[in-house]
Amino acid sequence: MAGESRAWPGTLAPITMAALVAVGFGDFGQIGTAPDPTPGGPFGFRFVLRIAQLVPFFPLLMLALACLTGLHLPSGVARFLSFLSVALGLTITAASAAASGPGSLIVLVEGIALTLAVAATFRLLARPDGDARTRRAALMRMVPATAVAVWSLGAAALIAASATRISDGRPYCLARHGDTEAVESLATLRGLSFYTTRSGYKSNSNWYMHGILIVETGAAPEVYNWSPRRLRFDRLSEPGRLTIDPRGNCKPRADFLAALPLL
Repeated sequence: MAGESRAWPGTLAPITMAALVAVGFGDFGQIGTAPDPTPGGPFGFRFVLRIAQLVPFFPLLMLALACLTGLHLPSGVARFLSFLSVALGLTITAASAAASGPGSLIVLVEGIALTLAVAATFRLLARPDGDARTRRAALMRMVPATAVAVWSLGAAALIAASATRISDGRPYCLARHGDTEAVESLATLRGLSFYTTRSGYKSNSNWYMHGILIVETGAAPEVYNWSPRRLRFDRLSEPGRLTIDPRGNCKPRADFLAALPLL
């Protein structure tokens, strides 16, 4: 039992779950770029935002480091850092969700799940002399983030398949509503990326959609809105009535997805 306990941070289950969290949540465009310390709002909001974008990689990085180096934290320190991460994570999540318009539910779920994963990581890094049940409980706290990551990756596959089916060989493109260009990578199609956090009011004209599919028809293009809840594209009957006309979000082209890089 002692040998199993010491190997806990490096066992297959937590490493696999942390890897799924990194792939399902992570913004790979931020890897290798330094945080911008220039304040973009109260208390350097842009700096905090950039750090938050790197958080999905934290569980995998720390558990891999523990596996390779035997890194452990004193139990008291692990508990304190776990509690602190929950307090900070939930506070930031609540503030972000409140400012995220129609994407608030996704932001809320994403933030809570990721907060639990980070808190669990600290508990898994505790010295291997504690109760095995505590470590199992910590591992269970990573389950919500793992489930959300699987949903995010599954949504990308559904978006790609649905766009290909709906376009039926016609030129098409995918973009987030309000953007001026099409998505630039397949990773952007993940469920935790292909939605809007722009604010607006749900009325006939002033409302931001999530991801947009535009299909060229020879006349007026067909426009579809991606529904994260239903996991499907719904056609917009009158896209021109929206304040931000989605028809200008991207320019359809043949084999759109085939030309996109993975990241």
